[in-house]
Amino acid sequence: AEFCAYKSAVYFNADYSSSTGCEVWKLDTAGATGIQLLSSNQYHVNIYPNPSSGTFNLQISENENTSIEVYNAIGQKVLTQKLQSNVTELNLVDFNSGIYNVRIIKDNELVYQTKMIKL
Repeated sequence: AEFCAYKSAVYFNADYSSSTGCEVWKLDTAGATGIQLLSSNQYHVNIYPNPSSGTFNLQISENENTSIEVYNAIGQKVLTQKLQSNVTELNLVDFNSGIYNVRIIKDNELVYQTKMIKL
């Protein structure tokens, strides 16, 4: 569906198996080693309510050395926040309505990606 270039890799969502649903995959472009499954939500990320009028809660099972990046529809980073606890409030009240891409970064690696809809 959507592709995201980060460092020397391309990340994308794909549905490989009907039992697991859509997952994040990684294509390593540096070593051209092929496509591999990156994460099947192993950090148990939950963003709610989604959609929202601007206040979202991010719940994650592991927050150490973890941050969140939020990008607007044209790819501009509009929010970066280091996670301090397992539940973090994200305030997009002053942002335009639309779809935002959310990236979870742990130890400087993209580990999860999803979308938020701001009404």
